[in-house]
Amino acid sequence: MKRRGFTLIELLVVIAIIAILIALLLPAIQQAREAARRTQCRNNLKQIGIALHNYHDIHKNFPPGVYSSVDSNPNGRTHNHNRHSGILNLWPQLDNAPLSDSQSPTIGTVNSWSLPDNDTVIDTLMCPSDPNAGKVTGIGFHSNYLLVHGGQSVRNNAAYSDRDTMLGIFFALSSTRIRDVKDGTSNTAMVGEILLVENPNDRRGGLYASGFGTVNVTLALRDTPNGAPDQGSSARIINTSHAPSFHGLGFYRVNSRSRHTGGVLMGMADGSVQFVPDAIDVTVYQNMGNRADGA
Repeated sequence: MKRRGFTLIELLVVIAIIAILIALLLPAIQQAREAARRTQCRNNLKQIGIALHNYHDIHKNFPPGVYSSVDSNPNGRTHNHNRHSGILNLWPQLDNAPLSDSQSPTIGTVNSWSLPDNDTVIDTLMCPSDPNAGKVTGIGFHSNYLLVHGGQSVRNNAAYSDRDTMLGIFFALSSTRIRDVKDGTSNTAMVGEILLVENPNDRRGGLYASGFGTVNVTLALRDTPNGAPDQGSSARIINTSHAPSFHGLGFYRVNSRSRHTGGVLMGMADGSVQFVPDAIDVTVYQNMGNRADGA
């Protein structure tokens, strides 16, 4: 009895059909994976929001956006020493009590870059859609989520000098309370996401930044999401093009960016998480960063 096999043409047709099916399925698989990553990112921001509210319940105010100690040299020029993020206060609320115990004696002191355990990676502070999430450099762990200092830039002499004019909830040595958020907690942003840069010299998102690092540990809702280039020390805009040098600039900032299609996720002062589209009106976006501008 003769056994009939596949002809070459039949084999090629089957291979072509399989290739078409794979090509059709791959985008769906990628979309499903990104949807899962986006959900995880949303959950991370929700956890940070809950942590901030728990901190407020205990201390009757939100933590400082930035620790910034200042002194003056004989020439009268001001120097800003420590620039670490107020997120370091949230370790107990983010189930990292041992990390809090190791850092609490030195939080708020001058040599902030030498805080112990500053290379500990915190999963809750990592966006799974960012390929550079989990970045650790010489200044320690970098976060994908930053506290919002307002809908404006920070002057290049750092946020400490601007603290009395900052319009957001978090800024240098701030102690904002819920009642200070007069625009409504559902309308005011507390924390937003950024993309990290592979370059080890880039300090954006570094929770333990020192020197002129304030701009890298707080977030400006100045330019619409994924829009204008970031400006700051050693900063580089995503997609390899360089951001303008901060030297000679009157103002600089880190903007909100994400790998989520069409916009970024933003944690609001009421603990909710909103998706903010790239196409949002810039004035509405800036007002979202301010706690009491009446808009």
